[in-house]
Amino acid sequence: MFSWKKFIVSFVFSIKDWAYTPPHHEYPSMRAKPWPQKGTGRARHKSRYGPQWKGGYKVNGPKGPTSFFYVLPKEKRIEGLCTALTVKLHQVYYL
Repeated sequence: MFSWKKFIVSFVFSIKDWAYTPPHHEYPSMRAKPWPQKGTGRARHKSRYGPQWKGGYKVNGPKGPTSFFYVLPKEKRIEGLCTALTVKLHQVYYL
């Protein structure tokens, strides 16, 4: 018999999240500074790839792939097995 719950659970466990944002060292090499270090009155910056710039790297972005699979605790697995065997025993007994 087909069970949607089993299908959905197996589908969710098979999903992997591939989201990934490159860290700072994977961005293009450092080019010229956006402006000189001194004399402009502006804050000092090394490159336009820093996290404070639009289009810069993300500091704590996703590092995928992430799996959503997990194993039930041993007590829960044993409890489910005992329940299934008890139900099967009662089905045979009442036939």
